[in-house]
Amino acid sequence: MDKLSQKGLDPYYYKDGNIYKVRFGNFYTQDAAIYTAEKLKEEGIINEYLIVSPDSYKITKNDNDLREKIVNTAFNYLGTPYIKGGNNEDGFDCSGFVQTVFRMNGIDLPRSSLDQYKRGYSIKDDLQRGDLVFFKINGRSISHVGIYIGDRKFIHAPRVGQKVRVESLELPYYKKRYVGAKTYLNDPDFTTASR
Repeated sequence: MDKLSQKGLDPYYYKDGNIYKVRFGNFYTQDAAIYTAEKLKEEGIINEYLIVSPDSYKITKNDNDLREKIVNTAFNYLGTPYIKGGNNEDGFDCSGFVQTVFRMNGIDLPRSSLDQYKRGYSIKDDLQRGDLVFFKINGRSISHVGIYIGDRKFIHAPRVGQKVRVESLELPYYKKRYVGAKTYLNDPDFTTASR
């Protein structure tokens, strides 16, 4: 991971079954992706690679498969500790958790919860799995985000001393601080497919 980071490739990793998968880099062309991967292979930084083409990430408003992938990826991190500024399985803050889960599924989001809130499409009703829910925890501006999983519940990295977990939007604490929801799943500006 450090060697990939040193090369400016912004890697993210997650456990899938008994193996760890690493995702890195957004490339404008398949040739550029192959060139970079082959060079990393020659340098002994990676052993194998899989190029995921933009066609794999067709984003539509009704893409239930992608929504399920987002939620399933989020559940892979249940129990991960909260770390301020964290954005990997060693620890997450709320927006780092959301950014990592979405990036693992081909969608690049801004880093902070406020910036995530400023983008995407607002949802008034009919939240769907994989939408983001936002809260004002500390004052007047957006300061917390989670991923909606259905049944008025969301998964998030709550705060220092706690771990990634599922909560209800109906809990008085969150209900009082809830601001709204956004979706990014019909916005090509957030997909790696558009890059």
